Amino acid sequence: MPRLISVRDFRQRMKEILGNEEVIVTRDGVPVARVVPLDPVERFAMFLEGVRKSFEEAGLDDAEIQAMYRKARGKAS
Repeated sequence: MPRLISVRDFRQRMKEILGNEEVIVTRDGVPVARVVPLDPVERFAMFLEGVRKSFEEAGLDDAEIQAMYRKARGKAS
């Protein structure tokens, strides 16, 4: 069962709560939101999407990305 936490406490302790546990945020004792950490698959998918967008914005195509990867791994050809 997720623990209940007031809006005030959530604001003050947000850094330690986010990503670590599920909580129900209450306002005046009434539940108003549920904060749930992302599961590892969701986190990784979002990370990869950010990387993909960065490469796209830099104008890199797949061949350039693969060449950069091989170079970083010490396998440049």
